Amino acid sequence: MSSSLRAPDPFSFEASDLAAHGLNVDEEKLVGTLITLLGSEGLKIYDTFTFTVPADARKIEPVLDKFTAHFEPSRSEVFERGLVKSCGYGNSVDSVLRDQVVLGVSDPLVREKLLYENDLKLDKACDIVRACESSKAQLSQFSAPVATDAAHAVRNFDRKSFKKPDPALIPHTSRLKAGSKSSVITTPHSSRRPVDLRPQRQSQTQHSNTADRIHAVDDESQWIGEVERGGTAMALPRSINDDYFVSHELRSSGGGSEWYQQVSIDGVAIDFKLDSGATCNILPCKSFSRLPSHRRRLRPGLTVRSYGAKDGLLRVLALHTAKVMHRGVMSVVDFVVVDEPGQPPLLGLPSCDHLNLIRRVDALQSTAAPPLPSIVTVFMDVFTGLGKLPVEHDIRLLSGTNHVDPIVCAASRLPFRLEDKVYKKLDEMVADGIITPVQEPTEWVSRMMVVGKPDRDVRICLDPSELNKAVQRQHFSVPTIEQLFSKLSKAKYFCSLDAASGFYQIPLSHAASYLCTMATPRGRYRYLRLPFGLKSAPEIYLQTMSELFGDLPGVFIYFDDFLVTGETQEELQNNLCLVFLRCRLHNLKLQLKKCRFFLQELPWLGHVIGQGSLKPDPNNISAILEMPDPSSPTYLIRLLGMITYFDKFCKNLADLTRPLRDLLKADAVWLWEEPQKVALEKLKYALSSLPVLHLYDHSIPCVLRAKSAVYWPGCDDQIRNMGASCPTCQAHRNRNPPQPLRPVQLPVHAFQRVSADIFMFGGVNYILFIDAYSKWPSCVPLRSMTSSSVITEAERIFSDFGTPEVVMSDNGSQFDCAEFRAFCVRRNIRSVTSSPTYAQSNGLVERHIQTVKKTILKMFADGRTLWEALAAIRSTPVSADILSPAVLMQGRHLRGNLPFLPSNLVPQFVPATFVCDQLQRRQAAACFQQGAHPDIRGSALIIGQHVRVFISGLWLPGAVQSVCSEPNSYIVRLTDGRVFRRTRRDINVDNSASAGFGVARPLALSRVLPTLTLPQQTPFFPTAVLPVAPLIPGVPTSTSATSLLPLSRPSTTPRAELTTDLQLPDQVIPSPPPAAVTPRPGSTRSGRPYLKPA
Repeated sequence: MSSSLRAPDPFSFEASDLAAHGLNVDEEKLVGTLITLLGSEGLKIYDTFTFTVPADARKIEPVLDKFTAHFEPSRSEVFERGLVKSCGYGNSVDSVLRDQVVLGVSDPLVREKLLYENDLKLDKACDIVRACESSKAQLSQFSAPVATDAAHAVRNFDRKSFKKPDPALIPHTSRLKAGSKSSVITTPHSSRRPVDLRPQRQSQTQHSNTADRIHAVDDESQWIGEVERGGTAMALPRSINDDYFVSHELRSSGGGSEWYQQVSIDGVAIDFKLDSGATCNILPCKSFSRLPSHRRRLRPGLTVRSYGAKDGLLRVLALHTAKVMHRGVMSVVDFVVVDEPGQPPLLGLPSCDHLNLIRRVDALQSTAAPPLPSIVTVFMDVFTGLGKLPVEHDIRLLSGTNHVDPIVCAASRLPFRLEDKVYKKLDEMVADGIITPVQEPTEWVSRMMVVGKPDRDVRICLDPSELNKAVQRQHFSVPTIEQLFSKLSKAKYFCSLDAASGFYQIPLSHAASYLCTMATPRGRYRYLRLPFGLKSAPEIYLQTMSELFGDLPGVFIYFDDFLVTGETQEELQNNLCLVFLRCRLHNLKLQLKKCRFFLQELPWLGHVIGQGSLKPDPNNISAILEMPDPSSPTYLIRLLGMITYFDKFCKNLADLTRPLRDLLKADAVWLWEEPQKVALEKLKYALSSLPVLHLYDHSIPCVLRAKSAVYWPGCDDQIRNMGASCPTCQAHRNRNPPQPLRPVQLPVHAFQRVSADIFMFGGVNYILFIDAYSKWPSCVPLRSMTSSSVITEAERIFSDFGTPEVVMSDNGSQFDCAEFRAFCVRRNIRSVTSSPTYAQSNGLVERHIQTVKKTILKMFADGRTLWEALAAIRSTPVSADILSPAVLMQGRHLRGNLPFLPSNLVPQFVPATFVCDQLQRRQAAACFQQGAHPDIRGSALIIGQHVRVFISGLWLPGAVQSVCSEPNSYIVRLTDGRVFRRTRRDINVDNSASAGFGVARPLALSRVLPTLTLPQQTPFFPTAVLPVAPLIPGVPTSTSATSLLPLSRPSTTPRAELTTDLQLPDQVIPSPPPAAVTPRPGSTRSGRPYLKPA
């Protein structure tokens, strides 16, 4: 059987029938077989392929095409023309000249650089050749390297002491996927060329204990150029090593220690060693364990070679991708997590270059300082010496009950290493006229305080901590930075000036000088100029500068910082000239090294201003981002203080800092754990991407300025939403605006619809009935405020004019009671109540109450009676087109005090259609003239929607229980269980974050809504049954909670339908409380008892 087996043909990608020959299986199995034959390295290469159609990843032909494109070398037209002769020349002359340039170059390094370029053109080839020749000429000018303590560079090795190694000495290195971009390193000679770096044995002449390690080449590499003239060992593109190499090459040229840099890794500050010889970043397992747990996401690692490790390889655990923060810039960097004792965290060359931690220095040159502006050279005397302003400051002490006894402080001892510097500084201050020795006794003596300066010099200050307790402060308003920035919107060019030792330019009076006596190891000195540290010194200095320079155009003063601005360079130069002239006049000296001139963007007061914009200073942001985690409340307060300075740039800063501020509470225990670390990380991330703000412009009108000041996209909507969703703001907001007028149904005959209300005048209660058709008023005094008294007067009026079909009233206890409802049922009257707190819905009677009150007021003043007042109203025409109520009701004028012709007292017929048309026209005119605009606050609500109801001056939260039959009227249950009926004007949608659609408890309508039972024999009201909507959508309501209400339709009304009204009192009986709540008795305003929760 074995004789029938045939060995497979050699595997080749060139085989045209690979997909079908010998493998009669499906496409997916063919791809799997191919990858299995290629091994693990082939699988890694396969994982890097990207297919246009995802399904092609399981088809053999597209996969073979990808492998072919991966392994076949790139095609070089110049190489093929010069050696293989296989490229067509065509008609292009430039390509022929390009080939002659490449083949004619004598320097192999330049020729190799030209061959590496893709799609090389003649112009680009010439540019490369010129650049190489120029750099070679510059390098030849340096005969020997210059050593300086201030220069640090990547350490080079002497290529003369090395030779091409024996290939047998090169250890075997494991391979990763071919073509991996992460495994190459760029050299100084070729910024984008992959170089194969291999370890090389050190020369025998080199010292044996040196720590330097270098990279060498194997048999696939070659020496390019002459070593003595800057040649290097480079590899052709076809030979690329895939290992990561770790080496330690970076050294200080001054013989100092190795270079370290602290950077933030996922919010954790870690000190990294800068390694220019490493092509990857190393993070030891110990450092990795410090990272936040939610950030520790690992994936399979790679092979890492280190010449100091066992077997030359590091023990790699995995790869970790982290967010690196350095100098305010966030980057995403890969780290190799290793388990090697003693291994320091390393940043390799690619990351060091990306983070701008190291820079290649080919030559050291002294950078010439930029020339000073001509106006500065003209006023150079302003920048020389120490000035003396034409003022004299006198220090006043507290007196009376606030008097403080003088204190004499002893001199503090100085460290030996500071004595010479301090004594030298004291002599300089005496020579400059800042201090002078004092021999006589003085009442006040303060200590001397020595402060170090960045240039290793010292600054001597007065420590007037005891004197400040007795100094009477001179108050002066210090402008805020917001006030200063708001005046810079139109400035385009800036100059920053700094006063030289600003406080020392203000002389002290003779008496104040003795108060500022300072004790030193060499004796006492008194200040002749205003010292630093005095409580009133900043305000005194700012007030003096404002008086001397505050009137100059384009000049802004903040203590010793002068900002000179201009919309053009010419304007800035004129303003700067005025400042220099004033400095010369008042003998104010400036410090030239801190002044900056004619800039379009300038750092000032911790911000960067320019072109009408404001942004935070990147240096300050970097200082915050690079701060370590606070170790005590003191450090946390300092950190939060720095962050709060930029609160205008960071939205939701209070929410971001709340976990940190909670640690500063009096009853809080200091625990810096994971929640605080996460909060600080989020805070630093927010500070790393702060927006740019627009400066405030005073010249723009307020409305336009407010509309244009958009600090971030969607700022206006976010502000409106935040204000609208605030629970406190919603509870205390103003009443809603009036809603558009809604026309009511017009009657077709007299006394069809009647409106009733009770009012008080002169200590007497009256009841008023108004006919909606004729506007006939019927008003009588009430004997009592009971419903029976109202019913008695109503029956008397109805007996004169007939029983109405509808009686409209408010929710007073006289109308909203069982007795009045029984009366209406007995007389076949439909009682409709207006929405509580919304008297406009019963506007007919409300308006006539005003008319009746004004009339009887005048009548009573003349000794007339109520009946004469009513007769006058009934005889007065309603309008120019509508006759008087007497004519509309009785068809004639009433004889009385008003004079009428006899012919007018004759009964006359007024058609009902004419009256209805006039009423409709009058109604339409009122809607047109007084109607409000539709508003979103008048939109319809649905059952279950969370709302806020206006109750007793507050908007209380609740949910819609049901929709009333009257327009814009709803039943709302509050969160405390109370139920109210309100019109849409008194209901707002709850915009709280927790609001939405809720389901309230089922309300027992049998206890809230009365069941209206109409006699079946009534001839006027055909009865229809309208079921009340269930209180909870989707939940069936019991029979007792679903009372049937009659829907009445007047048979004589052709214009519109009359809908029923759900008659509810202002406060109704809620459903029984839970068993855990003890109810207590209560009562409504009308005296009806009910149970309310305890």
